Amino acid sequence: LDVFDNPVPEITVTFTVVPNPDNSAGGSFGGSSTSTGVSATDGVAVSSVQFTANSVAGLYTITASSPDLDSINLPAANANNVPDYISL
Repeated sequence: LDVFDNPVPEITVTFTVVPNPDNSAGGSFGGSSTSTGVSATDGVAVSSVQFTANSVAGLYTITASSPDLDSINLPAANANNVPDYISL
């Protein structure tokens, strides 16, 4: 969203996993800590690579950022010790 809360289409968004420093809970985008996606006409961006949670239970953050907009921190959690897939 821009400063007026309007959707911004066709911008590149970088998704970055910020693991939990206390217990390493987190995951990866195909083995990488980052992935990109381009926002659609409704302003929604989806990672181009599926996210896989690791096997460590706990809280962590996925940051969505774009050079011209404020970053957004998305809270995430691994509920148990089984890897799972999520869509962002």
